[in-house]
Amino acid sequence: MKVSEVDYSELQDVSEITGTSLIPNLNMLKHVNVTLDVRVGNATLSVADLFDLKAGKVVALDRKVDEPIELLLGGKTIATGYLAVSENHLGVRITEILNSDTQLAL
Repeated sequence: MKVSEVDYSELQDVSEITGTSLIPNLNMLKHVNVTLDVRVGNATLSVADLFDLKAGKVVALDRKVDEPIELLLGGKTIATGYLAVSENHLGVRITEILNSDTQLAL
């Protein structure tokens, strides 16, 4: 087998070639749908308690009624807020955005 050396030319900055930058244009992403998850709380049960669950039983969560709930994007908490009602649906009234980098200019 013959091995040859390859001569690589120096890469140019894309903006020099096209006049555009590789800095993300957030407008390109605005049509993409994402899924937000809402974490109301957690509960730890023994296996016996798990098997004892029946319709009508209440599972106590680790969160107090007046504590904010979490909104998660990709498993990471991005905001907190409180449960609210929007017409016939549950909603979340956002009270805090936890990372200013997650705020997209709309």
